[in-house]
Amino acid sequence: MKKIWTKTIALDLLKSFNSGHRSRMYSDNIAWYERHNLIDLRDFIFDETLFLNDFDVNYAYRLFCFRLGITEAPLCKFCKLRLCKRNAGLVTFYKTCGDRICLSQLKKQTSKETYKAMSFEKRIIRASKIGKANSGSLESKYDEQKVIEIKRNISNASKGRLRTEETKQKHKNSLKERKLKLKELGQPWHSIETIEKIRASNISTHSHPDYEIIHAAGRAKARISQSITMKNKILNGEFTPSSNYNRASRVIVTINGKKNSFRSSWEAAYFCVMHDQGIELRYELIRIPYHYNDNEFVYIVDFVTNDGNLVEIKPKSRCSFPKEISKFEAARNWCIQRNKIFHIIDESWFMENSQSIVKSTIINNHPEIINKLKGLLNVCS
Repeated sequence: MKKIWTKTIALDLLKSFNSGHRSRMYSDNIAWYERHNLIDLRDFIFDETLFLNDFDVNYAYRLFCFRLGITEAPLCKFCKLRLCKRNAGLVTFYKTCGDRICLSQLKKQTSKETYKAMSFEKRIIRASKIGKANSGSLESKYDEQKVIEIKRNISNASKGRLRTEETKQKHKNSLKERKLKLKELGQPWHSIETIEKIRASNISTHSHPDYEIIHAAGRAKARISQSITMKNKILNGEFTPSSNYNRASRVIVTINGKKNSFRSSWEAAYFCVMHDQGIELRYELIRIPYHYNDNEFVYIVDFVTNDGNLVEIKPKSRCSFPKEISKFEAARNWCIQRNKIFHIIDESWFMENSQSIVKSTIINNHPEIINKLKGLLNVCS
């Protein structure tokens, strides 16, 4: 008869068997379980560590996780791809997977934490030690004048690092005072001589024939990096870009003292009518990634209801555009995965609900909305 195992029973049994080093070593081997008629226990440990199935780990690693009561894969917090190494001596996990890059990142993080925890006096001692250690190598590489200049730069940098918050604030205030004084006198921040030097340096740099070639790759890389950053910010809701069309147009609707800003009068009118009917809408909350012409974009849906259904306000003439079709397909897939509905509101809805729009108290308080919809509403009158 197959024995029913629990975590407590299994751990107690392993603890009694693992009193010595040799027992611990043999308990990682299948033959050890066969010899003690404990194959069921081995299977139970496999079932309890199913979260490790996606990784190439041996049974010893599974047994280690089981003993420590780990319920999810202990991923390296730097690469987040590989498992942390186990420290059998201290019965815990190392902080990294052991990869060279992850180890270097851990070293940097530890150095920063150590430096932050240092007292002011210890930081001064450390800075002076670094200066002494570097002095011999500096003198062997550079002449005396260069060594003095480098040491002065190191000293200035150390002082800057070691400034207290009070000193930093004093420095900021002095800069502000100088700026205000120069403004009152009508003088620039830099002297005329310095301005001429900066201008001459910029001209010589930018007029160099190889300037564009040298910096082209860096600019392209920066553009790609900036594009990825902005897309992530849009997707996470940290940033909402202006519309590609009508970007200067904004319709402000005030409801119960709260101002609601919309990109078009259609959106504003739809929001007001739904509010009158007791349906609450949230504006530009859902962001959905989609692909068009082998490029990735983020679709910001106009409205989402409390039920999680999506609503897009769009004229029929624009619904057939290829880019809009890609957006709507992504939105429909998003809704299918979550058992929600995607609605497209076009001019026909405004014609059918023209009476509700005209009778809406909120819209009547904002005559500019009626004026913009006048032609559309007259069609159905």
